[in-house]
Amino acid sequence: MQNNGTAILRFEPDQLELTADWVLQAQGADPAVIRSRRPQVVEVAEHALADGLKLLEPLALVRILDVESLSHQQLKLPGKNSLTGAAIGQHLAGVQQVAVVVYTSGMALESRIQQTMGNDAPYAFALDGVGNAAHDALSLLVYRYVNRLAAERGWQTSIFLNPGMIGWSVEQGQPQLFALVDAAAIGVSVNENLAMYPRKTTSGVIGLGPGMTPAEGPPCAYCALNETCRFKGRHAHPGVG
Repeated sequence: MQNNGTAILRFEPDQLELTADWVLQAQGADPAVIRSRRPQVVEVAEHALADGLKLLEPLALVRILDVESLSHQQLKLPGKNSLTGAAIGQHLAGVQQVAVVVYTSGMALESRIQQTMGNDAPYAFALDGVGNAAHDALSLLVYRYVNRLAAERGWQTSIFLNPGMIGWSVEQGQPQLFALVDAAAIGVSVNENLAMYPRKTTSGVIGLGPGMTPAEGPPCAYCALNETCRFKGRHAHPGVG
């Protein structure tokens, strides 16, 4: 569905192409090691994947906006809106348009995790791994969608910029992004602490324009949690990172 430059994308869970190995990896584990040493954990992951696929509700909202100008780390957009931050100036120089993106895996899986955590923690953690893996895969589908829009014009895309990355804090980026989209259209809200709900929700922006070049290094290199994240370098879906 598309309206006023905003598209709402609905995906089927099987489009995410998830496997039990990606669920294990999304939990911070090495699938090969787990399969050789703890096959019972693999069984739990497979069970969680079968159940979790029925609960996933992958949705994305993508709004395309023309860029008016970029100066002093501020990207000016129509309606006196703007995106501001060091990362904006660094990665979006030369863009002609931006795609403002919010995507979510939905509430049903989160509710099931909360319901089962008290009496079956291993299964609940595996379900959480399903959600993490699904979210990585959803990110890839959304990025491919925006990349196709750019390719139709002979353009390229920037990296996916998220609030919380180096040079664009959550405090900077989150209010800027949510001022540009009606996130409630896909059931997403943000609270006074700038946390999004459902939990497995991501917001961000992708630049579109001629002559764009991909950033060097994996996404982890641009994340503010780069030095402390236990999931560093472990993306559940092989197409991510």
